[in-house]
Amino acid sequence: MSKNKAIFAITVLLCMVCLVTLASRVDAREIKTFEETKAKISLGYFLPRMNTEIRLDPANPALPDGDLINLENDLGLDRDLSLGRLDGYYRLGRKHRLQFGYFTLERDAQRVIDQNLTIGDYTFQVSGQVDSYFKNTITQIGYMYSFRQTDRFELSGTFGIHWLDVQSQITGMTTPGGTVEVSSSSAEGPLPLIGFDLDYAFTSRWIISLRGMLFSMKLDTFDGNLTDVRGSLEYFFMNNLGVGLGVNRFDMDLTYSDNGRDGEFSWGYDGVQLYITARL
Repeated sequence: MSKNKAIFAITVLLCMVCLVTLASRVDAREIKTFEETKAKISLGYFLPRMNTEIRLDPANPALPDGDLINLENDLGLDRDLSLGRLDGYYRLGRKHRLQFGYFTLERDAQRVIDQNLTIGDYTFQVSGQVDSYFKNTITQIGYMYSFRQTDRFELSGTFGIHWLDVQSQITGMTTPGGTVEVSSSSAEGPLPLIGFDLDYAFTSRWIISLRGMLFSMKLDTFDGNLTDVRGSLEYFFMNNLGVGLGVNRFDMDLTYSDNGRDGEFSWGYDGVQLYITARL
């Protein structure tokens, strides 16, 4: 994490502590129960640490296999990011909620590589410059059903989708072909997820939450899995307003195999989120 990012994160945390201190005299009886909360929205600052790997074999099976390339280590894309993030839900009924989330990340880099790197039918030459670009937008939508609900506890099952919008481009000196745009692609689509959501109010103001989601798919040419786990701690210093600290771990692995041509894509992150949350 850069110095500026660290200073910003510490400043936000100190502001959160000040808000908690100033609100220490709020009457606990004003705090809403889970059933009384009709909607909730959280907006904050997310600090993910990225790890991205790709590999694509040549179309010609007589050629050597493609290299497994780490986009952060080999191509110089930023590993540590800072971005805004939105999460929340709307309660449709006592046991029914609609959950949502959104954030986007964008990275680009220029790197003089120190080894030959093969992607598909092309090989980037050592000591040549490679330009890379990667953008990913995640929109989460899910239906939540509360199996168990009390004033302090709510356990829900979740079924939803991660809608992924991925754009990437890699350009550089290669053989054969000279300077070419080896990879330029844009893809989007939904990945279905199933999981659980647990909220527990261990006092009238403090709420701890845990969410786990997973996905697995196997088709003729594709095989993949995805996991998304998040935990958070929130303090509501007013009836409708609070602050939170969360951690999130995300992993996605996809493999491709068609007529002897193989490929793989691995993308993951883990990070901390500082946020303000409001509920109605």
